[in-house]
Amino acid sequence: MPILSTRPEQLEPAYGILCQAVFPQPHLSVPFGATYCVVKPGESTDPHAHHEGESFYIVSGRGRMSIAGEPTREVASGDVALIPSFARHGIHNESTTENLVFFSIYWEEAAPRPLPTRTSLYVAPPTPNGDLHLGHLSGPYLAADVHARYLRLRGVEARYLSGSDDHQSYVATKADALGTTPEAVAARFGSANANTLRKASVQLDSFQRPSQDPDYIRFVQAFFQRLAAEGSLELRQAPSLHCETCDRYLYEAHVRGGCPICGTETSGNGCEQCYWPNDCVNLLDPVCAACGNPAVVRQLSRYYFPLARFGDRLATFHQSVAMGPHLRALSTDLLSQGLPDISISHVADWGIQVPGMPGQVLYEWFEMAAGFLYAAQQASPDGRWESVWKDDASRVVQAFGFDNSFFFVAFLPAVLLAYDPAVHLPEAFLHNEFYQLDGTKFSTSRRHAIWADEALEALPADVLRFFLGYDRPEVEQTSFTLPGMRGTVEQELVGRWEAWLAELDARLDLVGRVAPEFREPANHAEQNLWQHLSQAIAALDAAYRAETFSLRSATRELGRLVDVGRGFGQAMAPLQGQPVLREDWHAAIALELVVLKVFSVLVSPVMPSFGTDLQERLGLEELDWTHLKSPIPDGTRVGALRVTDFSGALHGIDRLIEQPLPSSVLR
Repeated sequence: MPILSTRPEQLEPAYGILCQAVFPQPHLSVPFGATYCVVKPGESTDPHAHHEGESFYIVSGRGRMSIAGEPTREVASGDVALIPSFARHGIHNESTTENLVFFSIYWEEAAPRPLPTRTSLYVAPPTPNGDLHLGHLSGPYLAADVHARYLRLRGVEARYLSGSDDHQSYVATKADALGTTPEAVAARFGSANANTLRKASVQLDSFQRPSQDPDYIRFVQAFFQRLAAEGSLELRQAPSLHCETCDRYLYEAHVRGGCPICGTETSGNGCEQCYWPNDCVNLLDPVCAACGNPAVVRQLSRYYFPLARFGDRLATFHQSVAMGPHLRALSTDLLSQGLPDISISHVADWGIQVPGMPGQVLYEWFEMAAGFLYAAQQASPDGRWESVWKDDASRVVQAFGFDNSFFFVAFLPAVLLAYDPAVHLPEAFLHNEFYQLDGTKFSTSRRHAIWADEALEALPADVLRFFLGYDRPEVEQTSFTLPGMRGTVEQELVGRWEAWLAELDARLDLVGRVAPEFREPANHAEQNLWQHLSQAIAALDAAYRAETFSLRSATRELGRLVDVGRGFGQAMAPLQGQPVLREDWHAAIALELVVLKVFSVLVSPVMPSFGTDLQERLGLEELDWTHLKSPIPDGTRVGALRVTDFSGALHGIDRLIEQPLPSSVLR
């Protein structure tokens, strides 16, 4: 009878801890899987989600566990935690001296939710007040691109839509700093940002340039007029901030003060610390951002959107949309504390003019709601926004950074519901926390950044995309460091990925670089490989889906798949020297090539050029997700597998390490 060892040397890294697979086993057919798990003192599992149901049986130790955003609970020896499918979860060992040991039992609880026919992905547009830095790139732009590429692999018609947030007040303040016009700033940096996204292999179907599109401006103004005519907006006298020195009304980038909720210094209209909106006039000790003088209060007629009217409908929406625990907690807090009225017009000379209100412009977040519909109208074959936002066969997914949470979970959906109560609101949010640089927030204005275009000059886009996914701030803020990136690339891409490809390349040389004839897995090692392959496909499917999206999980699952293929190849290598085992040796190479084929497809959403190059070397043309495990036809000539010089990327990172942080405000 087989005996499995759980001695420390037999455990392997997985999900940030040490594990030993117990089931499945090739000689036993059971309807579940099981893993023996050890969490070292003070460590935690990587937070993750998957389509299987799961339970943790605590064998020894004590810790705290989180499931689906609920408050953490203490667990100890003898406890059993039940985890529903798709629920993000993690466990932390609070002891400083003892291991936390548990068994994970998992099963196919339900088939994954069917994918839609069409999906439109909307990403918070970048503000064109400077170049994109790695903090920008690591968040919604990369996430939406990976999800869109995954959907296309699955046969879904996916449209990735974004643009340039031209009418932000930060564009006007940048123009003042550069001694030029907002139009020139929006044009310059809008083009630069679009080019940087292309260099990063972010494949946009549409990139709107609002200030250069008269039809866009007319659409937004008509959107406003309809809401005003229907009574969804209120024109009222309200206190407003003014700088007597600069003779300017102050809002957003033009004013600074203490957040009325948390007290943190912030700009107007929204706090990056607690994420609550403000009406500028309620800031603590507000001052003009340009001259520093205290603001005075004047009465002013402005349009307001009464957000509180939509509290019940937003609560229903929040129950249906897929989002992470932190965002769900913020959404609950917003509704419980009472939603504020939001001013949607300001006195300014940069922005889309409010019809009938000379000298006032529309708040850019209000403009964005109309921009969603305009983008759909422009991208739809029938030229109707309804084919995206009201069609049962279509789904909307939105991606944004956590600092924009209030607008995406409350303000924007409410404005769209006011415009047309029949709109289908987003079904999932792909959101991320702040990404820090050396422990401090990336900042264009403070020139604390690593510019994306410079990084992309130094190393391949695929390598940068991999690390930004690996280090992505999904459930907590993470801190980017160049030495950290170098270490990860050296350990993962060079030490594991590149090493596997080199070893398989050498084995292919021994068989004339043609794929051997495939046979069905015939022994325990081959059957175990086949089961691991199925598990990898399911795990990557879950990591790429909108409901359970996790680039951190995806990059780590890809590494585990590399380990599976490499470990199998190394284990089968001794067969090569035995003539009587030649058939088994060739079958092992054929199986390893299937692993590489699956890997080439699963890696392509994250590293598109790398995945495509591997597929071409394997002679693959049309890819079908439903037949990922089909063999490479025997006799297929396989090209050299060293398609990407990951080792060379280390030299590029070294060049970045030698460069100082940017000092020019012109960026």
